[in-house]
Amino acid sequence: MATPRQPMTVARRLLRNSMILLVIGVVATLHGLIVSSPDTPAGEMAPQLLLGIWFIFMGAVMGLISWLVIRNKKKKGLL
Repeated sequence: MATPRQPMTVARRLLRNSMILLVIGVVATLHGLIVSSPDTPAGEMAPQLLLGIWFIFMGAVMGLISWLVIRNKKKKGLL
């Protein structure tokens, strides 16, 4: 029989989702750097590269927020 798992807290779910966003961002950025888009004029960023940077930024912000929440809960002894 399987042992029941405790439900994930919101902070842990947010941390997991931020890691997923970071991975998607890295893959999109690498794709933008390697493949790029032939329609992109000189001096502009490829759409994949810009989207990858956005995903990395959003993943980092979400990860920072969830890390701070988890750290504060551990300090208070709630976790």
